[in-house]
Amino acid sequence: MRMEGKSKSEITEELVSQLKNMFPDSSQLTFIKTYMGATLARKSSGDIISEFPNIREIREGLNNLSNCTNIADLRKLRDMKTLIFDLQTYYCRRAGYLEVGLNKELPFEQDVCDIMDKIDELAPPNFRKPFSMTENEEINGYKLFTIDDRLFAYDDFLEYQKLWESNDQLDKSTFEKEYNKIACADWSKMQPDGTSFGGFYDYPEGSHERENAHMLTRNQNCEALWDLPYPKKFILETIKIGCSWRRESVRRSNFMCEWMKRKINQLNSSI
Repeated sequence: MRMEGKSKSEITEELVSQLKNMFPDSSQLTFIKTYMGATLARKSSGDIISEFPNIREIREGLNNLSNCTNIADLRKLRDMKTLIFDLQTYYCRRAGYLEVGLNKELPFEQDVCDIMDKIDELAPPNFRKPFSMTENEEINGYKLFTIDDRLFAYDDFLEYQKLWESNDQLDKSTFEKEYNKIACADWSKMQPDGTSFGGFYDYPEGSHERENAHMLTRNQNCEALWDLPYPKKFILETIKIGCSWRRESVRRSNFMCEWMKRKINQLNSSI
């Protein structure tokens, strides 16, 4: 297909025309058109935003942002942040990922920053006190990452702390089942140290290891995560966080766990 001199809408229309032959099922085609941003009667960004079910609640919350002045307002701020993230996901699906990716813009981005600033203001002073971690440090056999600021926002930290301090004990079998439910595909290619492929993928073609590198790598990562000396429920949470950040590896999970450990110790030392 020639694309020179064609507008984006012309290109997507031509792609849809070709896809009709590949996907006779109309539901499949609708799904593809949505995620390509190829709907022919595209609505404006303002229209899409105004159709979001909770847009009124978001606007009212933003108008009252200055009234959030104490720790009791933290839940309101967290709920508002979550609603905006939901709106952004809704926007991406309605406008098409292709368009959003090209423009690199999402609605209410500055408002999210304002909410995060307000959450930061409400956090206790000792939480805002940074400490440094560097990639020169090695903990549990994994290098850390360099950071001299907070890894998590205060509202997220409080949720993660509940998992960290949970009395629920997970046995290895339950841990493995949960891991396989939530671990994204990249856990089947990332080495525990955070490098891509290598390991079983370096074995000769035709070998058992090379032919099964995908599953062997995934299982290897699960075993390495289980061996980390941190609360298992929080380790599982780091898998979700890593996948959402596109930063999934045992090294990254180990780093998040060590940061949580040090931050909790820092807070406890001030009591």
